[in-house]
Amino acid sequence: MVSNKQIVRDIYDACDEEFGGQHRAEAIRHANAMIEGYEADKPKTEIDAYKIMRQAYREVAAKEAARNEPASRKPGAAERSKPFKPGTPEQVRADMKAGTYKPFAS
Repeated sequence: MVSNKQIVRDIYDACDEEFGGQHRAEAIRHANAMIEGYEADKPKTEIDAYKIMRQAYREVAAKEAARNEPASRKPGAAERSKPFKPGTPEQVRADMKAGTYKPFAS
């Protein structure tokens, strides 16, 4: 007969292999919180315990992956702005005096 401690170790080992051992402590806390918060029923069988632990590992691993993803870069003011019309300061002054100055290149 297999002891409860061995069953628990086997569940942790299986989840470690699938999701990574670095998530074990956080997944255990998350699984306990799920049970305490009535998000999951207290496991009655080894299969129930495995399903809850697997869900906890999955959620913790997904949260960690999302936190480690680089943030998508939104275009800044420089990328949104239109390029200025090229020209020397004298040309710009002359266009401004004539009323024909258009600051953005067309």
